[in-house]
Amino acid sequence: MYVFTLEPLLTQRKHIEDARQKELAAIQEQFNARTHALQELIGSRERCSAKLRRIGAEGARIAELRLYTEYFKRLSIEAYEMQQTLDRLEENLTAKRDEVVEAMKGRKILENLKEKGLQAYREKIRKQEMKSADETAISLFNRR
Repeated sequence: MYVFTLEPLLTQRKHIEDARQKELAAIQEQFNARTHALQELIGSRERCSAKLRRIGAEGARIAELRLYTEYFKRLSIEAYEMQQTLDRLEENLTAKRDEVVEAMKGRKILENLKEKGLQAYREKIRKQEMKSADETAISLFNRR
């Protein structure tokens, strides 16, 4: 029976890869949520801008214009900050993807070693069986 001596290491590498993939998924989920929030902020800012143009053209009161202007500024600042957060998350995503790829490579190397060891073991067993069969055939031939 074939026993891969590095099986505990392979198991550990699989756990590490799984953990890194879960971390990557969490960052990706956070990135997607922030992207959606940014799109909503941009939509709100565009609606506010359109409202500002409309009430400006209608000759609205200064207090109302100031209110919309301040709201527009706040939305712009929030959108900028959200974009900065997305940029940082994107860097984290790239780094985590690289970690996952490295973990996959480490696992794959060990799996390839295991497979080669298993093939060598099977070949050894096959040769032993062939040798045994040959010896049986020779002994039967010599008995005749």
